Amino acid sequence: MKTIQLFFLGIFFLFGYQEHKKEASENPTTITQETFNGATQLTLNGQAYDYDDIDWNKSRVFYDEGVWVALRQEDKPEIIFSFPTIERYSALGRHDFKMPEFNQVDGREPITLYFVQRLDTVWFHKGKIKASLKSKLLNVSFEGIGRGNEKGRSEIPVSGHFNVTIQ
Repeated sequence: MKTIQLFFLGIFFLFGYQEHKKEASENPTTITQETFNGATQLTLNGQAYDYDDIDWNKSRVFYDEGVWVALRQEDKPEIIFSFPTIERYSALGRHDFKMPEFNQVDGREPITLYFVQRLDTVWFHKGKIKASLKSKLLNVSFEGIGRGNEKGRSEIPVSGHFNVTIQ
């Protein structure tokens, strides 16, 4: 049953990403070394990853009133983050979000955070995400539990942070 749920969740994210990509494709922002700020770190099930050589040609940011970020570096999980209403919450001074409670409110566009490495995808399921957008500087940190798509895998610890300047 979990496999079927994860399959449909993956399809949901794929179609959501494709729709957002279609809407934002006229103004994608390529992340460059000049627009990338600070260190990016990810700890996934006890394995630590430092992103110090980001592939600037494959990493992307889509930004309107919300933000969608994909950070890629060879031999490391791709970090994908989406927060459609980040401007609204940042303007209100709200930066801390408890998952999954935040995403369970009817009508609210969800915060999504997942990590892709080869055929394995881990979704951030439960924990805290701190996200802010101020003066076009996106700061994201997270700590909690992820769920993978591998059969038999249960919840795994996930933590990390990244910063991106959006131009």
